[in-house]
Amino acid sequence: MLRYLTKFLATFLLFLSANIQAEAFTGTPADICQWMKSEKFAGGNNYEKAKGEIYQCTTLRKTMIQGEPAKSDIRYLAQGTESAVNQVRLEMMMRSFRQPQQTLRKFQEYANTLSNKALGSDLPEDISNTIRSGVIGEWPLSGKTIKLEKLHQAGSSYELHFSIL
Repeated sequence: MLRYLTKFLATFLLFLSANIQAEAFTGTPADICQWMKSEKFAGGNNYEKAKGEIYQCTTLRKTMIQGEPAKSDIRYLAQGTESAVNQVRLEMMMRSFRQPQQTLRKFQEYANTLSNKALGSDLPEDISNTIRSGVIGEWPLSGKTIKLEKLHQAGSSYELHFSIL
């Protein structure tokens, strides 16, 4: 229980700091919440108050490529103020220690789709390669910041977050 509370607090503080610094994306929050519908992400229709002045929408977790010992999954999140979104993110739970490259490749494809929606262009090859390798990093791109973060590693399971803020 303490682990989940710590995880929630760390995620909340990360969102809070990003929301203070990042500029808003073009479009209404309702439209931005729908950006990953083309990739069959379900839910995420309601842009609601999450905590304090932070608003967000989050899709349901989507199962990725079948893995061992368990399936990896992913969700999409858009977050900002009541009237504007200033951070979008993909959160993947990697649970596959057999053939993780397939899962990372699919994660990179989703990240590229999100980049096209948020920035109007594909990710540069160096960022795509880094995502497929699961290596953390931070890059400036089109006036925004791209971040890849690895959280909560326990053996072969971990969370990988791809953010545009």
